[in-house]
Amino acid sequence: MQTVDQMLTRPCGASTVVVFFAGSSIRLLQAVMETVACGRLAKEGADVAGIAANGVHPTFKPGPHAGESIPARGPGRDFNAAERAEGKRIFNETGCHTCGTKNAGTKYNRPLLDHQPVSSLNIEDAPQRLYPQSVNCSQNQGLAAARKLREEGTK
Repeated sequence: MQTVDQMLTRPCGASTVVVFFAGSSIRLLQAVMETVACGRLAKEGADVAGIAANGVHPTFKPGPHAGESIPARGPGRDFNAAERAEGKRIFNETGCHTCGTKNAGTKYNRPLLDHQPVSSLNIEDAPQRLYPQSVNCSQNQGLAAARKLREEGTK
């Protein structure tokens, strides 16, 4: 029988079909499409809204799969060819720093470069590093950052 743990460890962005085995028959119970949040984030303590048990979104810091990183020249996304090549090399070795997938979710499997700390939340201008990240984790992070900024603006 496939457990919840197995369901939550699918690669980010992967279409999965959840199948339970009941004796000798296989029953198709549910199709699951991971679109924004990675299953591994849920496994590591994120709830349905994507917030970890400690109240901090898991993408607001270098992830559990973070290996090497690149110093960021600033908060912008004007990455040069050398930065992109180094990000791809790191991604090929360690995958997405957030969920560990080696499927970037882009046409040529080129990872996105993620600023840490997150640029929109880096109000103290702390030095930033670039980590390779999948499209799904990047989208999840962007939504979470926008939600956090919206919530802070209403306080």
